[in-house]
Amino acid sequence: MKSNGAKIDFTDTSKVRCPEIGLTFPQLFRVTSYECDFSADRSKPVATDRPAPVCYTLGHPTIWKRHANPSFTPIDAPDPSIDQGWLVIRHHRSGEEEEGYTSAIIDLEGVSDERDCSVSPEYRKGKQIFTLIHRPATPGKPSPAIIYCAQIPHELIGWDDWGVVVAAEGVKITFDDLCSIE
Repeated sequence: MKSNGAKIDFTDTSKVRCPEIGLTFPQLFRVTSYECDFSADRSKPVATDRPAPVCYTLGHPTIWKRHANPSFTPIDAPDPSIDQGWLVIRHHRSGEEEEGYTSAIIDLEGVSDERDCSVSPEYRKGKQIFTLIHRPATPGKPSPAIIYCAQIPHELIGWDDWGVVVAAEGVKITFDDLCSIE
């Protein structure tokens, strides 16, 4: 399947599931591409031979306007030779919850181009809402890693955090170990 000249090996869902709420997470894609310059008459963008920073997206990337000649690779585990930091894929129970989450990230990180964290637009699959952020790893914790997060019902406190952490070569780390304070 092709979209705007992009190479896509598209699958709709990842292998990661939260069985407590019957949720399957969307597929994560690594996007490699090239920077653009403008043609001599500045009428159209032209690809250069300079690689653009690696980006990430969820689900089917129908329109990609960030860089030239993008290539979309589905990933289930990070590759330390390419990926850095943490990719956090979070399920939200409502649009209001997602808006609060992304607003908090922007407030904490600022809105400059120099911020450490990138927030992708939300991804919706039916009534399911997901966000993807790319952020530096906490010092002393495994990196790179893909972190899948959701909230599950808890009889005493209402909702509790659920997570799966996938490190390099598909090694799974417990959510509690990743989040523990040493």
